[in-house]
Formats: sequence, structure tokens, C-alpha cells
Amino acid sequence: MSTDKNKKDLEANDEPSDQKRRDFMKGAATVAAAAAATAGAAGPAKAYNFREDSKRYVPPGQWWSHFDWEWYEFPSEDPEAVEVWGYTDQISYKPGDTVSFHVTTGASTFNIKIFRDGGTYEEIYSEDGITGQRSPTPENAYEAGCGWPSLHTWTLPQDLRSGFYVVIFSIQRGEQVIEQEAGFCVRPSEQKASIVYILATSTWCAYNDWAGGSYYAMPGAIGGGSDFPTGDTSNVPMPISPRVHLHRPWARGFIRLPLGADRAIEPSLHRPKGHMNRYRYYEFGLTNGYSKFSAMAGWAAYERYFAIWAERHGYELDYVTQHDLHADPTLLNGYKCAVLIGHDEYWSWESREGLDNWIEGGGRLARFAGNMLFNIRYEDSGLTQVCYKSYAPDRDPYAKDPEKKRRTATIFDDIRFGNWPLTQTFASSSVFGHLSGIGGASPRTPGFTVYRPDHWLLEDTDLYYGDAFAAAYVRFECDGVPYTFKNGYPVVTDEMGTPQTIEIAALFPTTNGEDYRPPEHSPVQLGANDGYKYDFVNTRYGVTVDEATQEQKDSVERGCGILASMPKGQGEVATAAVCDWAYGLGKDPYVDQITHNVLKRFTT
Repeated sequence: MSTDKNKKDLEANDEPSDQKRRDFMKGAATVAAAAAATAGAAGPAKAYNFREDSKRYVPPGQWWSHFDWEWYEFPSEDPEAVEVWGYTDQISYKPGDTVSFHVTTGASTFNIKIFRDGGTYEEIYSEDGITGQRSPTPENAYEAGCGWPSLHTWTLPQDLRSGFYVVIFSIQRGEQVIEQEAGFCVRPSEQKASIVYILATSTWCAYNDWAGGSYYAMPGAIGGGSDFPTGDTSNVPMPISPRVHLHRPWARGFIRLPLGADRAIEPSLHRPKGHMNRYRYYEFGLTNGYSKFSAMAGWAAYERYFAIWAERHGYELDYVTQHDLHADPTLLNGYKCAVLIGHDEYWSWESREGLDNWIEGGGRLARFAGNMLFNIRYEDSGLTQVCYKSYAPDRDPYAKDPEKKRRTATIFDDIRFGNWPLTQTFASSSVFGHLSGIGGASPRTPGFTVYRPDHWLLEDTDLYYGDAFAAAYVRFECDGVPYTFKNGYPVVTDEMGTPQTIEIAALFPTTNGEDYRPPEHSPVQLGANDGYKYDFVNTRYGVTVDEATQEQKDSVERGCGILASMPKGQGEVATAAVCDWAYGLGKDPYVDQITHNVLKRFTT
């Protein structure tokens, strides 16, 4: 970034408009990062092999341009702005399909490079000097799409390998280089592997806040997704957007992140007396120009870790997306094993039903993921994704229609809308789990405790009853089951249709919100309000927080995260029901061995 540009940003605070004030915040934070970005862009090898670099590399991307209570990216109104934004027309293709790149830029030309990300980072395609064009962007692009024209196309080679492909759009003005990324999945033309890797693209879309709106934010709103309702919401402005659109760029950090980017939890395993909670992912995003949600969803935050580990260990994978499974619920037929990684909070009814039927017919689901909760709907041929979350009873038109009530876009388990318990498909549910190791959530020093060391999941781990493991990776959002103890073993209890055949090998406690801590320990508590802590009262008992008894409130405050297995029909489910499991791959011998145990059993 040029010195003149820095000076312009820093001096912008003298002008009264909101936009200039936001630019000042951006510019002040950018000064320190600019040197790192410039140094990182010195050579192609360093820029595009950042995963192999021992030093942090901050890709020279654009910064968010709006800064109210939230920060987010949006094209500038300045015709001289050095920027490029782009997206693909679909999220998944097969070999032979044509990818359309929809781009807006003030530069006369821009460049495209495409890489396959995984066990190796391979450049597949490049094109320089593509004619640029600036196009208008609707203010509500988050729900309506950007509507930019296609400025370039590429027909995928017929022999292109299945996987996830990173697209780098770049422009250069003088010595300044700006990059912005997109990405897409290439599914196989026909099955080639025994393992199908399902990318949680519905959750990616839910968290993508490019243009300001997501299931956790709305431009100008205060509180976002943490502002859970406690009563009638029919006349309450929603601080979230119930509709999100695929035709917009991915927020910065969803497709690639630099080394050293913070996860959604603190790295410290043992917090000393008087420790102050930190939300380091917000700090990283704010000071490095990344989305506040880039630690919570996206290819870069979760799925790529398993892709790298699995391919380097010789596992062959066929890649598909939740969007693909929604479009074709029979897509999994023929595969021995399906893998889910990271954060898979949102599923459409059709995609879940396809997964459920496949397991019943003999499929094996390996789920190393957490926070399974919401039923979504797709509209506009899959381009628009709909979920009203906790506002659904009063705001989703399906909730008032007897014929459509079961498809209300809210929590799958909700007894008010048909109750299709998530434990029956995934052997766990976030209704019985939720938060671990983030902020004031318990435990702050987490880790699985072993209860059934002879379970096949723990074979060759050398773990014994009462041992704890994976403390650094049992974090963030987790899923569990209702349980009690019998003779020192956790036993699943019969609540909300939870299968009694689930066998728990290890577990740890969680809370549904952040426990109150004195202000000197927690000056900011993201989820401590009662609406958040008691939100599952609605789901489990069909009453509002105000109507709930204290016993009902107490029952939803605490849960667990589990390592467990469950027979289902002719198939089987194994789960390490935590979002951050993938971070332990290649780092924690217990995480590695358990993952190998599951994949070996489910592919032979």
C-alpha cells in the first residue's frame, strides 16, 4: 500500500461523514499490516505457497470498507479505488462444465490464477490481462446477489481431479498488488473413491458477511446473531438476514487464511487465576482486514485441514458439497464412507434426508464436526438460502401453514415443528452440546475424558479410563446427547427421540452460553444474555424463556461434547462432535489415530 494512500486514510478522520470515519479506522489498522502484505507479495512462490512458509504471510487483499457496529466488505464508490471483486456462478462443477467468473473492478485489466488446494497446492490455470469493468452493486447484495456480468469463462478439463479449487483475482497499479479470492468444488463425473468428502457449503453461506448481511449480521444492526429473542418477534426488526445469496464474493478469509490466523478459541490450555477472556479471532479480523466470521466457517478455517491430512496419508477422496447433495439426494449411493469436517451447522431437509437414507442402506458416516442445528431451504435454483433461526415461529410463513410446518426454517429438533431429532442421523445434536473453551464458556481448559477405552474408536491409542486428550482441539461449538452415569459409564437417556444405541467412548462438559464472570475477567460476553443461554427451552419444551420453569432453564444450560458411535439400519455413524477436531490432524497423535480407526473401519 502506498504512503499516499496511508496518509489519505489517516487524514480522513477530519471529515464528518460516516464513511470517512470508517476509512480512518481501516487506515489506522492497515499501517502495520501493509509492510507484511508488501513483503509477502514479493515473489509468486511465497505468495502462493503460504501454507509451506514458516512465517506468517498476509495476502495483499482488500480491506473491509464499512465500519459501524460491525465491519464488512463492499465495493468502494471511489472510481479511483484499487480493487477487484469476483465470484463464480456456481459453488460446484464437474469436469467439462464451464465456470463463469463475475467480476467488478475499476482497473482496465485483471488476472486470474486457479489452484487446487489439498495435499499439494497446484496451479491449474492462469489468464492475465482480462478486460475489467466496474459494475454497480445493490446495497442488499447479501440477499439479492450482486448481479455483475461474467467477464471471463473457463471450461474445466475432462480429466480434472475432484477437489477444492482456489481462485485468485488480482490487479496491479504501480507497485501495489491487490488480490481477492473465490473458490469452487469439482465433483467427479463418476465415482472414483470409496470416501466422499461433503463440504459444509450451507454453513459457509450462512456465515459469509460480504455486503454486511448473514445469518449473524445485518448492516447497521447491533448484536447480530447473539441477540436471541425471548418472546414474540413478529414486530421486532431482525438483526440478521434470513436470506443469503450465493452470487456474491466470499468474505476475506473464507477461502484462504494466513499462517497464524486465530481460531475461534484462545490457544492457552491453562488459564491462570484472574485470566481475562479474549476473542482473538475478532482482534485478528479487525487488525488484519479479515471477516469477523472467517474463523467460524469456510474452506480455509476447517475443510482444508482434513483435505491436506487425508491426501498426504494416501486417502483418495471424491469431493462434493451440501448443495450437490440437496440437488441429488441419491448422490452418496455407491460410496462406503462419507466424511464431514468442522462446522456443519446448516442442512437442507433434502440433503439430510439423502444422507439419512444412505446410512440406513449401509453407508458409514464419519463426522468430525460440531454444532449441527438448523434446517434451511433453498430457492432460486439453489442460489438463495433461507433460515429464520429463532425468529421462525413469528417470521417464517411456513410456521403458520399446517402443510409446510415441518419444513419451517429453524432448529430441526424443535418440538413445535415436527421434531426430527438430529441425534437420529448424526448420533449427536447441538441442542445437547454447544459451547466449549470460547470466552466464558465451560470448560475453559477442555479435553475429552475417556470412559470406554476398549471401544473400537480408541483402538491403538494407549488411552485408559479417566485419561484426558485433545485439549487443544476440543473447542468452540460441540454436539452431545442427554446422558446419565451408570457404574461409572455415561449412558444415553431417552429424551427427544435420542437413540439408545449410541455408545459414548469419551465426553466433556459444555455450556449453552458463557457463564457470568466478573467484569475484570470478561469485559465483553458474547453469549451471556439469557436469550442465548436459554434458547433451547423453546426447542425442547415449546415455551418461551419467560414461560419456562427454573427446572426447564437449568436443563438447557449445560451439555456435553462426545466421541461416540451408533449403528443405524444397515449402516453406522461415528462422531467426534466438535468443530475444531481437524486442527489436531497431524499435530495430536490421539486425534490422528482415532481418525485412522474410523476411516479404516468404514472403508473395509
